[in-house]
Amino acid sequence: MNNLLNVYNQLDMEVSKAEGNNIWDTNGNKYIDFFSGISVTNLGHRPKEVIKAIEGALAQYMHISNIFPEKYQKELAGLLVEKTMPESKVFFSNSGAEANECAIKVARKFFDGEKFKIITFKNSFHGRTLATLAATGQSKFRKGFGPVVEGFDHLDFNFLATVEENITPETAAIMVEPIQGEGGINVGTKEFMEGLRKLCDEKKILLISDEIQTGMGRTGKFLGIDNYGIEADIVTLGKALGGGLPLAATLIKDKVASCMEPGDHGSTFGGNPVSCAAGLAAVNAIDDDMLENVAKKGKIFRAGLEGLTSRHETIKEVRGKGLMLGMELNFKGAGMVKYLQENGFIANCTRERVLRFLPPFTIRKSEIDSLIDCIDKYFKERG
Repeated sequence: MNNLLNVYNQLDMEVSKAEGNNIWDTNGNKYIDFFSGISVTNLGHRPKEVIKAIEGALAQYMHISNIFPEKYQKELAGLLVEKTMPESKVFFSNSGAEANECAIKVARKFFDGEKFKIITFKNSFHGRTLATLAATGQSKFRKGFGPVVEGFDHLDFNFLATVEENITPETAAIMVEPIQGEGGINVGTKEFMEGLRKLCDEKKILLISDEIQTGMGRTGKFLGIDNYGIEADIVTLGKALGGGLPLAATLIKDKVASCMEPGDHGSTFGGNPVSCAAGLAAVNAIDDDMLENVAKKGKIFRAGLEGLTSRHETIKEVRGKGLMLGMELNFKGAGMVKYLQENGFIANCTRERVLRFLPPFTIRKSEIDSLIDCIDKYFKERG
């Protein structure tokens, strides 16, 4: 009997072990993981430096509450500010949805209720709390959970003129994923992203960059927004931040963070010391060499996927940056995900027709080549 709430479409396999780029099921079958637990295990499964950091923290304590100053929190906050936005404050939470919830609250508090609306984009995904569901630009996720939290306008992604037309005196912020992950690996254009920053400056509103999936080096830059040479006022991180443990962060420019006072926000487990120790190890591992390697492997991977488009007309488009890639099909992709699993590869399909690939940064060229060969074989067998 399964007593778990039925909210996941799970694969028909049970995992017995995960190490590096691989997962093994209870039948002894080995799989190459091209999904990284939804971009969580960016450094591979059970990276040694993260395990060492976890063991070191556990030797001191597991949980002490945020009523105490905590060294791992302070060190990680300092490192994140150094790598992302100078002169910023950090709030730690447990998940990306919580990080985005914090960003929404801060944006509203900054304008003290005079401005409260936030512009987001169609096909975006910002979380599953009631507020982040309202922010999400995909109505299917809100079905049955009304009434919807007010204050969010969903506009067309990559259409700057529409954004400018919809900024009102009540608009507090624009919230954007540089690349929409759950929405189908839709990449923000340079003109669009730069335009959003300019609009926010002109209208004196805030730019929030949701980096839950694009952050931590996934695109070949530490933040996805770094690809555009601009800076946000608020950045949210999650997924890979804890190196495999639950951890998220909201980074807020000092000028904005000054609106928050003790009691305005909080979290019992946010910034858990063991998770922060793991996060320190994970962030320290992402150096310039690793980012360059992610960009290089991403180009190899993308070239391989694009090579398939010339041979198989049922592939509509390949898009993405770094090791965040999508292949849009002219048919529903669930069968292909199953085929890949049967042949030793873990992948995912989002928006029914987009094969999403988020491999660990340790993925080898030979493993990428073997996946490309398997996809090619699938199309040939499908006819």
